[in-house]
Amino acid sequence: MDQATREFVRKGLGPLLPVVLKSRGWLHSQSLVRRALTSNYRSGKVAFGERNNYRVQWNWITIDRANADISLDLNTCTAVPLPDASKEIIYSSHMVEHLQPEGRRHFVREAFRILKSGGGIRIEAPDAELLAKSYREHGDVIERLRREWEESLVKGLGMTSEYGELHIALIGSLASYMTPNGTIPVLASRKEVDDKLNALSLDQFCAWCASLLTAEQLFSGGHVDGITPAKLRSELEAAGFVNVHADFSQFERPHRAYYSLYPEADKP
Repeated sequence: MDQATREFVRKGLGPLLPVVLKSRGWLHSQSLVRRALTSNYRSGKVAFGERNNYRVQWNWITIDRANADISLDLNTCTAVPLPDASKEIIYSSHMVEHLQPEGRRHFVREAFRILKSGGGIRIEAPDAELLAKSYREHGDVIERLRREWEESLVKGLGMTSEYGELHIALIGSLASYMTPNGTIPVLASRKEVDDKLNALSLDQFCAWCASLLTAEQLFSGGHVDGITPAKLRSELEAAGFVNVHADFSQFERPHRAYYSLYPEADKP
């Protein structure tokens, strides 16, 4: 293991340290340059949901729907074109909520397949459990998210004031769609949201939020499923991972840390 990899290790192949660095710009995204930087894609580090124009450390192999070292839509359940047991660390930041349930389970299985024994995975995603709790308690987390929606959509894009309401911040964090102007949350009345939240389990509530998306919106690249710690733990363990735990000691995307979960796991 080289020194750069060692910096991502605390215990065996445990928690990942920040992969976000200053962007290398156009040159950094070119195919021949990427091959050289990742040792012809033999690097032991893989970042899912990252593109080459994002601020990702230079020697990580990137995988996303477009503009990545490997362009792949995980929702199609296509195999990741990397060899079995060939990688040391896998990282994914705010990607799994963009995958439909079977696509997310496929990602976890593929991550397990390409990791070496002793390799580790770290995932970052919006914490649906935390968001629902904060909404029920009128807490700071959901209020901060509400203000962000209000700033970007109501003040920034001139959309109607309902896009800046508290219940929209909740359901919009669980289900949204992409447009040329950015991410747009689904809409429902506050009464309907409150009634569903009180009547359904959290997983059922997340599914209900996703049902508010039209067929076109569902495949636009927005959020299509709410993620909870229990859901990810179950799927990681079903794929074969062990030592599933949360680690909040560092944040790769600090601006998202206040509403995110950070599960990590090891391949035995």
